[in-house]
Amino acid sequence: MANLFHLLQRVCLLLEAIYQLLKDASLTLSVRQDEKVVSGTKARPLLSVVEVMDILGISRSTYYRFVKEGRLLPRILGNRHYYYLEDLEEQIRESKRRGRI
Repeated sequence: MANLFHLLQRVCLLLEAIYQLLKDASLTLSVRQDEKVVSGTKARPLLSVVEVMDILGISRSTYYRFVKEGRLLPRILGNRHYYYLEDLEEQIRESKRRGRI
């Protein structure tokens, strides 16, 4: 009986993981569709949190502090943060001034 319970727990964990993967894949597809060519001009690519951290030369904790302080204003799709490059211009200047990049 205990083995059956453990197997059911594992199945539930696997189903939750599959659900999260499908949810992420659906969001990725949605973001890619948003990036397609719109009325003859190329849409601006969205940057992920990791790309923003690399561009600004900051850590994950600094990123979330900047969001909390309002220094970065993410575009939220699903439960993820995205940015256009022009959204980061002020922070890029600040990172250059501080020698991070």
